[in-house]
Amino acid sequence: MRLNVTALAAATLTLAGCTLDYNITMTPNGGTLHRETTVSSEIEPLEISELTDAFGSPTQSKSPQGVNSSKTTLTFQGDGLGHDWGNGFGGRGNWEMIDSPIGTAHCFLECLGGDTHIADDLLALQDGIDAVDSLIRRQLREAFQGDKLLPKMLTLLRQRIVPDAKDLGMMAWALMFAQQALPPESRKGGDSNRMQEELEERVREGAIAFLWQREWITTDEAALLSADPDAMNDLANKILARALGMDMKGDWHSRFSAFQEQFDDAFPKDFDKEIIRAFTKAVGEHSRLAVAWAATTQFFTSRDVNFRLNADSKPAMTNGRWNQSLKAVEWELSTAPLAVGITAPPLCWSAIWAEPNATAQDSILGHVGVKGEDLAKFCLAWNTSGPKQRKAVQDVLNSFARARSGADEIKPEAADLLGECMRIMMP
Repeated sequence: MRLNVTALAAATLTLAGCTLDYNITMTPNGGTLHRETTVSSEIEPLEISELTDAFGSPTQSKSPQGVNSSKTTLTFQGDGLGHDWGNGFGGRGNWEMIDSPIGTAHCFLECLGGDTHIADDLLALQDGIDAVDSLIRRQLREAFQGDKLLPKMLTLLRQRIVPDAKDLGMMAWALMFAQQALPPESRKGGDSNRMQEELEERVREGAIAFLWQREWITTDEAALLSADPDAMNDLANKILARALGMDMKGDWHSRFSAFQEQFDDAFPKDFDKEIIRAFTKAVGEHSRLAVAWAATTQFFTSRDVNFRLNADSKPAMTNGRWNQSLKAVEWELSTAPLAVGITAPPLCWSAIWAEPNATAQDSILGHVGVKGEDLAKFCLAWNTSGPKQRKAVQDVLNSFARARSGADEIKPEAADLLGECMRIMMP
């Protein structure tokens, strides 16, 4: 890695870029699930450790990535997953079959990030930034020993860059939260990208306010950036040279270029890994924060997270996307799953299938009238009801059955039956 001067001012963003894949495939097997989790071997060690704790040691393999390259992947297997299991990403999953008097439901649930202690994590973030600051200071002292710019660099770090980085970290967290809360089609720039465009505009406005009010840029430069945000590319070196107290008269570009070359050479190629190690050690038990830091500071590294739940039929209810050709429900993420709750709002994925009990419904209604979403909701309500509620519901079902088979041949409506039962179970 070449850690240049501009990167330091931007809180040491890691510039190495690639795509890290997370592919999770789940296949029902009666009352349990088989789960296969395949991930890029380059994901954070903390992520691999969490997956190993949940599913045991992985198998390693190579898959083609390009003409002359391949990608190493790790695959974790989980069998017999039923009621309430750890998903290897700090979350919980559940797969269960729910029997009721009029049908059966199969319910899948997986949640991430709901138990993140975000207040503590954001406080620990400050400690992590301090640790990175100490590491950079040590490296600068070694590389610039005796240089007249060294005191200015250390002062700039202590008085401006680090305090601003701490504030920027909090702002960045709020921004990531907001961006991840947008509908997926908005984030991808599709037809419904108005919210994404508005968010990006607010970010540009916020960046100008941040830089101007903290005196990184002049009034004239703030006005320029408000009209042409791309001008930042041309202003970046000037801003940092001025902050370092360089003589801005004459050919300051040459002086700054010489300094930048010396600065680049001061940091080893793997300095980004040292930064992550220092941050991880400082935040201690806040493992999700460490993963979130790595995920967000690796600026050009993207994460492609795909969850797939195989099924024979489309679910009655789901917040996922049904893929008819693959016969699967799909969900996706663009952040490290272990970092959800910090880099993105907590999430809960669900899919519910409902299978009517034709014999029971025929005796009650004379036909199968409660199915699909209505049956799914009935089964879920039945599952959370107590003995008294269940007895009352059974009495209602029996009364409908007696009415249908009586001398008057009453033909009960499914909506009436469902409404009366749901009022008992969900008062």
